[in-house]
Amino acid sequence: MISMTSNPIQIGEDMTEAETLSLLETSGHGVLSLANGDSAYGIPISFGYDSEDERFLFEFLNLGESKKQAFVSDAGEVTLTVYNFESSEVWESAIVTGTIHAVDASGIPERAVFSFALQGEDGAEDMRWAGAGDLERDWYELRPTETTGRHRGPLIHDS
Repeated sequence: MISMTSNPIQIGEDMTEAETLSLLETSGHGVLSLANGDSAYGIPISFGYDSEDERFLFEFLNLGESKKQAFVSDAGEVTLTVYNFESSEVWESAIVTGTIHAVDASGIPERAVFSFALQGEDGAEDMRWAGAGDLERDWYELRPTETTGRHRGPLIHDS
């Protein structure tokens, strides 16, 4: 049996801080993972990266009660996972660990909303931008405490 504490097996190669940041700045889509006690919840989500304030921005759209709202309100540490996969020989991924907090929409600079609009195109696009009246709109920020990236083969996002 392999002991993962003494000599972990590494798959792929570490990405530099600049390479990891570049992947995150150009992606706009990932999986936000939240936990509440013994329960976990992963959400495919669009995001924008606000490089000036070093945070990731999310707009949650809800039609009332929301599982993600319940989880995010009790979340301690969260992760955002972003990846590109072409084959077992060509892939890249980044994991951002940090805390998530609600933010007032009026406190988000236009440049950050613009970043979200450019990066965060998603399945809710028509509802998001049409201003559907029944939707609750809440903004959140993830403040990173750790960011890591790994890849195998050439970097995809630079292609």
